[in-house]
Amino acid sequence: MPSTNWWPCFTSTVPTAVDTLKGVIGENERLKRNKAKLRTTCDTNIEVLSRYHTKFERQKADFEKQLRSQKAQNEAILKGKQAADENF
Repeated sequence: MPSTNWWPCFTSTVPTAVDTLKGVIGENERLKRNKAKLRTTCDTNIEVLSRYHTKFERQKADFEKQLRSQKAQNEAILKGKQAADENF
């Protein structure tokens, strides 16, 4: 039976497999770090958006209040002009 020399084949593929595995592990760690960065960025963006939304709602309420006040003033002026026209 001929002798097969399989050991060199095995040893030549082991470093390649180990290097590939190290590369995959390194890539996995990099992806985990990127995921954490994205999550942090997303959370920060949500907080900023929430602050702007609150500010917008406050400004909207102030604007609506000013608009009602202006409308009441305009109606009072119009009634005054109509009363003046009737008395004239």
